[in-house]
Amino acid sequence: MNTARIATLGALVGLYEAIAIVRWDWLMDDPRAWRVALGIGWGLVIIAINMGLFSLLHTLLRQSVVATGFVYTAFVYGARYVGEDRFETTSLYAAGAVVVLLALQRIWSWSWGLLAVALATPGLWGRVPVYTTAVDEQLAFLLPGAVVTVLAGLVFNTERTAVRQWTARAVLALGLVGAAGATVHAVGVSPEASDKPNVLFVLVDTLRQDHVQPYGDATPTPGITRLSEEGTRYDDAITVIPKTTQSVAAFQTGKYPVTNGVRILKDSLGADQETLAETLSANGYSTAAFVHNGWVMRGRGFEQGFDQFWSFFELERAWGPARLSGWVTAIDTFTTRRIRPFDGNTDARVATNRIVDWMRNAPQPFYGYVHYFDPHWPYRPPGEDGECKVNNIQKIKRISRGEMMFKNPLSDEENERACELYRKEVTYNADQVGQMLDALDEMGVADNTIVIFTADHGHSLGEHDYWYHHGEFLYDASMAIPLIIKAPGMLEAGAVNTDPVRSIDVMPTILGMADIAIPENDGVDLRAERPGPAFMETDISYFKWNKRRYVKGVNGKLRGIRTGDWKLIYTPKKGKGKWELFNLKNDPEELTNLFKTGEAPKGISEALMAELRTWIPKDEQVALNALGNRFDTLPTNAKVTDDEPDEAEDATSDEELSETERRMLQALGYVE
Repeated sequence: MNTARIATLGALVGLYEAIAIVRWDWLMDDPRAWRVALGIGWGLVIIAINMGLFSLLHTLLRQSVVATGFVYTAFVYGARYVGEDRFETTSLYAAGAVVVLLALQRIWSWSWGLLAVALATPGLWGRVPVYTTAVDEQLAFLLPGAVVTVLAGLVFNTERTAVRQWTARAVLALGLVGAAGATVHAVGVSPEASDKPNVLFVLVDTLRQDHVQPYGDATPTPGITRLSEEGTRYDDAITVIPKTTQSVAAFQTGKYPVTNGVRILKDSLGADQETLAETLSANGYSTAAFVHNGWVMRGRGFEQGFDQFWSFFELERAWGPARLSGWVTAIDTFTTRRIRPFDGNTDARVATNRIVDWMRNAPQPFYGYVHYFDPHWPYRPPGEDGECKVNNIQKIKRISRGEMMFKNPLSDEENERACELYRKEVTYNADQVGQMLDALDEMGVADNTIVIFTADHGHSLGEHDYWYHHGEFLYDASMAIPLIIKAPGMLEAGAVNTDPVRSIDVMPTILGMADIAIPENDGVDLRAERPGPAFMETDISYFKWNKRRYVKGVNGKLRGIRTGDWKLIYTPKKGKGKWELFNLKNDPEELTNLFKTGEAPKGISEALMAELRTWIPKDEQVALNALGNRFDTLPTNAKVTDDEPDEAEDATSDEELSETERRMLQALGYVE
């Protein structure tokens, strides 16, 4: 087997990879000419890498195609194992196919393309598309490239020199087109203005309302302060659920989790749900998302309606699309490690640069969604020394993350150090907002752009003995969020709205301002009506250290109702359940449970319980009634304290997590 023949095999492997990678990682269903041209260029880079490295490996192994195939397969599998790949472990069937096809290639020339498919699949599977995509959808996505590769294998194995020459010329021509595409993108084209307002939706993950100016006594955040001076600030805004996946789904559909079906962190958004992006796209908007959070990714339904959707794995793109090639991934794993696995350490500038570049080139009107991640644990502000016990808790064997969260044994100095780093993360992230406002000014579209600034949820920093986390309880440290909307000519600049506002109200408000018909949802257009009481729920629990959760799974979620003055919280528990009622005007820190003191007003309690019954699904009410929990009578003499039960109850719900999901949750500190 000569070097030219093994180079052909490398080209076929690269062809199969390129078809999948460029479609998934670069084109994203956006067929504009410059993107297609540059995508072809990237495809040729991937093919060239494979041709060169397969030839080199073949030479080193004394021109043995069998040894080359085995070593390459072992190299890719080894990299995924050593690197604790963020995706599902590749099926061993692909390795078995390599063995069979290495034997067949000596007999049947048509097996050459099949061999290339078998060699490339271990590197692609679960990555292109991502592991969250259903198996049948992954197969369907990879099938076109597999068919083309098999056919190309037949062409390249022909003995006719003319065919090979014309193929080489075609490759050269495509390379020139790719180079031209890169030039067009570099120059850029100034988009024409539109009569419809552009929309820029800025969401910061894990951002406490009281850590942002002009809310409370916070570290100065000039960009956000400027936005509040140019827009309307909502002082009593809350999220309807304090976890990212469910919260983003609520923002993008205007529906509660019980309505849109995204109930736990690993749930996907169903295709039957109409998103803000879909509605805007149907009304002529260019759409793109830049999400620095690995849980909100393509393949989980959040890409619906977006022309382009760049999640953590696309934003952190060392080596560009070529990083998804088996060769590049494996070499990087054993050398530079520039291709980042998912973790909580992000740099907001990466997302800012991406969305600003996109806005400068996007046809108007546009809808850009940017989701920052920096304030999330671990707290490591770019350019700062982020060393502290809280950030390194998973390496400290004598203290688990769960213990730190629910029974914090750390010193005051250590806790203050962590809180200081969190504040610096917030400040760094907030500076990016000012840069985007400056970009809109430079583009000349600031007066025709609606800008929304908010957070998916807050973050507990010790309130109610709950540290460095969110999602387990419904107290305002985790539920209160900043919300500022700038809409020139539609909302008053510098105004402050003190009415209670829910995250589900943002979508209908945006569509109302854009004069677009609002699809069915649970929210309201804030310009037209005042929101009703907010229904709230938590995620399921993943921590055995949380002794204030008593029932596994979705049934064990805390639920609540919140108005501007009152908050009712219900915790499922055998017997009558556990109930809390707070007067938020007199007790904003939620320290006095009026059920416990006997001061709960009957009329208010009954009204809040009636609202709670409205939103808890019927099947869950039946299951909770079986525990003895009632929603039609006041919780007189119910368990209302935080005392631990006599017998420890394990309410953790992590049994159904895959290894990949568990690793991603561990990277965020959501499981031990």
